[in-house]
Amino acid sequence: MQIDRTWQRALNLKERISLQGCVTPESLVEEGHRKEEGASGRFIRKWKSQSPFDQEEWFGNLLSQLGVREAVFIALSSGRFEAESSLLTKWAECVIPAAEEENLVLDRIYANCDLRLGGFDVIVLPFVRRALFRVSSAIDVLIASHSNLPFKPDTILRILSASLPSNLSALLDKVGVLELHVSKLHGHLEGATPEERFESFVERLSKPGIAEKILEEYPVLVRLVLNSLEMWADSSIEFITRLCTDWEDVCAAFCREGEPGLLEEVDGGAGDKHRKGRSVLLARFSSGFRLVYKPKSLTVDVRFASLLDWLRDRGAPALRAPKALDRGSYGWAEFVLAHPCRERAEVARFYERQGALLALLYILEANDCHSENIIASGDMPVLIDLESLFHPDYGQGDSSVYRSGASFVMNNSVLRVGLLPHPQQGKDERLVDRSGLGGQGGQPALRETPLWHKAGTDEMHLIRRLYGLPAAANRPSLLGEAINLADFSEELIKGFESMYSIVMVNRDGLMGQGGILEEFAGVEVRSIFRLTQFYAMLLSDSYHPDLLRDAVERDRLFSRLWFGLDESPLAERAMQLIPYELEDLWRGDIPFFTTRVDSRDVFASDGRSCRISFGSRAWRR
Repeated sequence: MQIDRTWQRALNLKERISLQGCVTPESLVEEGHRKEEGASGRFIRKWKSQSPFDQEEWFGNLLSQLGVREAVFIALSSGRFEAESSLLTKWAECVIPAAEEENLVLDRIYANCDLRLGGFDVIVLPFVRRALFRVSSAIDVLIASHSNLPFKPDTILRILSASLPSNLSALLDKVGVLELHVSKLHGHLEGATPEERFESFVERLSKPGIAEKILEEYPVLVRLVLNSLEMWADSSIEFITRLCTDWEDVCAAFCREGEPGLLEEVDGGAGDKHRKGRSVLLARFSSGFRLVYKPKSLTVDVRFASLLDWLRDRGAPALRAPKALDRGSYGWAEFVLAHPCRERAEVARFYERQGALLALLYILEANDCHSENIIASGDMPVLIDLESLFHPDYGQGDSSVYRSGASFVMNNSVLRVGLLPHPQQGKDERLVDRSGLGGQGGQPALRETPLWHKAGTDEMHLIRRLYGLPAAANRPSLLGEAINLADFSEELIKGFESMYSIVMVNRDGLMGQGGILEEFAGVEVRSIFRLTQFYAMLLSDSYHPDLLRDAVERDRLFSRLWFGLDESPLAERAMQLIPYELEDLWRGDIPFFTTRVDSRDVFASDGRSCRISFGSRAWRR
């Protein structure tokens, strides 16, 4: 089919570079040409105004990584190439209206799903209906092939699609608000009140001609929506298929005392999206039973539970790990409930065990053990996320990468684990502590949260507000009353010393040949190189309308990944990770890297080796 050049603007730099053979010679900006004038000049100046590309050496590093010279870079970025690709065909075909017979089927599924999209979501309703059809078809196959279903056939699509409105709003709202105000300025809205005029705009969006015109102006938005729906469909089918396949084993492992009932709710807000839109899911069943689904190997959880038992048998304080059913590339885990303590002695035991856990995590080179990763279940602190055990040394063990000796000491001390209170400076220099031992509710957030003011009216606009952080479930309470951590510092120290002493006495059994830590060989763990908040901020900013008309503008935003590398002693290694970070960001994922406990190699989210190696400190204590 003939592809409108509109859709070429949805190709990002990497994709355009793969087509660079399609650049015509006359479109190149050759040396000696007045390239500083016109659109090409403005484009290249925008790139070179960003740090570190304001230094020719670093702009050269960018071109070298991309594998192009500047003339080709400008030509491809400016859209001066003629090419068709399977991606362009896919996007173009998706905006073609469904045939009448297909529409009847899609209408029926959408009505049965009881998913009522509102506001700006209506502009992509045809895309949504096709995604629902795909998931519905997969559910029909499961119903036909499984006699003991963990769900009601007439409710499962509604349960799986409950997250769709929020997913779509994150992509569509900024464009929707801009177009709302454009329509208002042009006098296209009808109604006597702000609410009526907003409804008038939504009604305009539902008209095919209007919707198509807007989507053609924002081809990158079309790409992102289609990708998001495809990943939602893939991950939903994967989850419900695995639940059906494993249902008997799940019931045997987690529901020995009674029937779990049928699936009633799936909450996808329990973790970030990685590896093509997959995230931790919390499943709730009609009996009240809850189950955690993790789309990653739980081998580290199983091995950690065995390690805790081994240490307890040798006199260490008893610690608890969530029950886990590992299925290799995914698994099911116990939903740990928070419980208050009934007497002061239980609080004392909690903090003694917390001190023991801190010592063990310090020895195992853990990090990221913040307040959301600890559950206070009576007198037991339960660590519910173990992916950052055995974290590799990607430079933090080298004092030369720090600006001060104090920073080096602190980042290589027990503070690195994330359990001990370690306040960060937030807005207006206020301190915020989200540690595993701290993290009390009511603290100000580190940064302001964007939100829509006067939503549902033609006066809708974005504002930013500093909210108080909600309390996590990591802190114990005594009969409903909050506990002062300082009152139990002696118990914390006692637990730390006890665990550390046990480890030292049993060092050979732990780390010697045939020791229990050898059971972790080959186990996958996460490698965290940047703050998740940084990636999340980039993604949020990348949904600005100005970045959704041409993919290269979104690439320019993502080039913030280079910021500060001109001053970093680890720049060469960090540069090698950027292409993999870009791939994940373009999918809408938080970039994700892993290693293995007995390896120094780093792997991208899809399992490819990043061809870089980092040190390991986990065995030296």
